[in-house]
Order: sequence, then structure tokens, then C-alpha cells
Amino acid sequence: MDIEAAKTRTREELARALDDPLKPVSDPAFALANQWMDSFRANDQPLGESDRRLLVRILEDPRVRSSDGLWAIIKQVDGDSADLRRLAASRYLAATDKKEARHWINALAGLPVGAYADPLPEERAILADPAVSRFATGLIKRQGDRGVDAVPDLLRLLREYSVYDPGKYGFSDLTAATDAVRSGFRRIGPAASFVRPEIEQLLASPGLEYRYKTLGPEEWDALLVVLGTPVETLTKPENRSGTDARYRERVAKRAARPYDPRRD
Repeated sequence: MDIEAAKTRTREELARALDDPLKPVSDPAFALANQWMDSFRANDQPLGESDRRLLVRILEDPRVRSSDGLWAIIKQVDGDSADLRRLAASRYLAATDKKEARHWINALAGLPVGAYADPLPEERAILADPAVSRFATGLIKRQGDRGVDAVPDLLRLLREYSVYDPGKYGFSDLTAATDAVRSGFRRIGPAASFVRPEIEQLLASPGLEYRYKTLGPEEWDALLVVLGTPVETLTKPENRSGTDARYRERVAKRAARPYDPRRD
């Protein structure tokens, strides 16, 4: 059987399972969703309408438990994606274990540029609570699509994360969330420069200083330079090798590059 025939067979079996409301969640047919979604990894064409409808059904059906293949297929989505974003956000909000469910919302960060320009009520609900938003890093990053309108929300998130207690095992998750805020600001760029003084104050706070100075100094300093901090005022963190001048050179080079969500 060739690859396309196998893909068609998988699709048909999955569709039949989704059509049957009596089929239990334990049925192995629902695991085919990941196999089918992942099959779009090498596809360079926009998602066809029938495949898009099947994707909607996958997002709607709680019997599909794993989102592993969602990253691959979402890159093929073209045009308006508000319905997909709403379904993913609703699924995340409904989940008891937000950390386990985070990939349903974060995979959609692969949607085309500008997809998040108009926030949905469900997305606002996620961002309203740091206990919920801290796992939704993809959504946080994509707030940058909104431009300067997103600045109050991103600044609020940074304030909340600076004092939020993530518990014994939540340090890395909260660090990822603060990095997502940084990425959102970086996407907006110099238009957010009016909040640079408060960002600098927050980065000096006990809740963020270690994340800034030790874990991500070049990334945060590059953002500050983009927002207007003179690069010559920066000093190399003690845990970085080389000279102040070399450090400033690296930061300046990073700040001068166009925003790249995979790097920034």
C-alpha cells in the first residue's frame, strides 16, 4: 500500500470513529488522529476543506486524548482560524490538568502571522489567571500579533509572574511563561518602548531577577535594547564569559535581527 492510500485509509477509519457517539474513548481508532495529523509534516500545501473539517472534529471530540500530531497539521492551516483557536482554547480551559493539556493551545502558535490579531473571549479567559496562563506559552507569545494593543496584557502577565508562587515543581514552567512574555514584547518591537522602565523594574524584582540575570540575560537585554536601552549601558552578567564589550556586541547583534519566533 502506498503512502497516500495508507493516509486515506487512516483518515476514513478515524472519521468513522468520530461519527460514532457510542464508541468508547478506549477505542484505538482515536489514536489514529495523531497519525493522521502528523502525516502533514512534509506537506507544503494549504489544508484542504475536507481535511480542515476533520481537524475541527478532532478538536471538538474529547475522546481524542493526545495532541501530538497537531503541531504538524496546524502549519498547513490558511485563512481565518478563529474557529480552531476557539476550540483549542475551550479544550484547554475545560481540562483539569492544565499542564497536560497545554499542547492543545500551544500547538496553534504555528498558525500564520497575524492569526491572533483579534483576541477571543476564551483566550482572554486563559490570560486572566496566572495559574492558567502560565502553561499557555504559545498563546502568550502570539499576543504580539496584536501590536501595541497587547502591551497592557503582556505587562500585567509579567507583573503577575513576578510574584506568583508556582509551587515546588513549577519553576521551569513559570520561567517558560516569562520567556513567552518576552517573546510577545519582542514581536511588538519598539512600539512597546513606553513600558521599558517598568519592565526593567520588574526584571530587578526578586521573582524575576534570577530568570533575567542568570537564565536569559542576552535574550532579555536584546529586548531592552529593542525597546530603547542604550547597549553601552549593559554589563556582562557574572556567569557569562568574555568582556563587557563582547557581551554588548552579541546583544546588539541579536537585537538587530528581525523577530524570529523560533529564536526570540
